[in-house]
Amino acid sequence: MLTPKHKIFNNVKSINIFDAVILSASLVTVVLSIFNDKEALLYVMPVIIITIICKYLFYYKKKCNVCYIIGLLAVLASDILAYLDFKKNFILITILTTLYEIGCIMAIKKFLNKGKFTILLSASALLAFTAFGYILFSILKHLVFTLPSNQWFFMFLCSFFMVVLLVLISIIHIKNAYYASIYLLISGIFFFCQMLLSSINEYLFYLKTITIVTLIFHIASMYFFMTFLIKMLKNKSEEKVYV
Repeated sequence: MLTPKHKIFNNVKSINIFDAVILSASLVTVVLSIFNDKEALLYVMPVIIITIICKYLFYYKKKCNVCYIIGLLAVLASDILAYLDFKKNFILITILTTLYEIGCIMAIKKFLNKGKFTILLSASALLAFTAFGYILFSILKHLVFTLPSNQWFFMFLCSFFMVVLLVLISIIHIKNAYYASIYLLISGIFFFCQMLLSSINEYLFYLKTITIVTLIFHIASMYFFMTFLIKMLKNKSEEKVYV
């Protein structure tokens, strides 16, 4: 069995050129978001997403999920539109974000088949779902009074698939069939926070700090999701064995 020191050493060795590019570009992106307008991110964020795609393709090769790749390309286009004019491009942004959510759903649905299904509505899970539902309902209620009626359908469509994605992530984690599921859970939490904060920042209460935090959540969500997929491909021994 590997000691904690050996695990840390292996994690350091696993850092490759893809991670180095993602980390460097992420730091540049955060710095630009602090000292410049959102338009400056147009030159850096695509580098991060394209590198995530390249790393995924490098490990998966012919086994890659085309829907997930399309989803990442969709979120790349969504980011560009958001940095140009979020409110003007809201409908396109929600459609592209929905495609990303569907791509993520297609990428993880196969992991629902492993492991024992424990009681979903435990006290902690029920509390988390209740808090999640209340926060989402509160934000949507405010957005209904803010957005034009022709944008409601796209808002609810995007929210629906976000809920589906987060429920799938929760089930996979609660089933506890994979040690790497913690990466998936972290990705889901970051994605949920990113979606809520971006809506708040654009329509309810703008603050530069929220923009920066949303950007960090956005990058972290995509990275940890991709990390989960790669870990499940690289190390089959991460799966727990049930008798």
